[in-house]
Parts: sequence; C-alpha cells; structure tokens
Amino acid sequence: MKIRLFGDSIRLRLTQLEVEALAGGGAIESVTPFCDEALACIIQPSEDVFEARHATGRITVMVPLDQVKAWAASPEVGMYTEQPTAGLVLRVAVEKDYRCIHQPDAPDNAGTFPNPAASTGD
Repeated sequence: MKIRLFGDSIRLRLTQLEVEALAGGGAIESVTPFCDEALACIIQPSEDVFEARHATGRITVMVPLDQVKAWAASPEVGMYTEQPTAGLVLRVAVEKDYRCIHQPDAPDNAGTFPNPAASTGD
C-alpha cells in the first residue's frame, strides 16, 4: 500500500493482491517505523461506513465491503469520500495502484495494475 497525505486529503493506492484481499474481507496494513514509534495505516472493510480515523500513530480507513467488491470487479480507478472533520473536510481516496509509465522497472511497480494509459503496441 502506498500512502499519500497532502493537506486535507489522504490517498491509499493498493496493489492487485491488496485489492483482492480487501474484497475478500481482509484488512491491509502498512507500518512506517520511526525512531521511537511507528505510523500504521490500515484499510479494512466495514458494514456500511466509508471513513478515516486517526488515533496515536494509527490511521484507519474503513470502506463498505459491498462497495469494495463492486470496485474490485470494475475498471473504476478508485473509491472516494469526503468527511466533515472539525469544521473542515477530509478527502479520502482509495485507488488501484497502476504501473508507472515513465519507470516501468521501478521496484515499487511490483504487483501494480497494468496502466491503461500505457501503449499496447497495436
């Protein structure tokens, strides 16, 4: 899972295996170690809520399982929501991670989805 925090948004990009695991009801976790503690990010299916939460070094994103299953089986790039947070709005994106066109052999392309913008050679 790739995680991007930018201003008022959080974006999670998932590999093919992670999308399959999430659609199968499993949770995906990524941990970034720091000197004294770590930052964990978890995405997990829920009954009916699509939201992000934060508590002491842990970001949890919950997405309704039915929505995850439909998304996983579709060509849609992502699932998106906006949630009110302390007078502001947090934008949450969960997306399929596509292979980089400019660096196709980069190590972080492992397990990614084929990029629909890439030339097919036809």
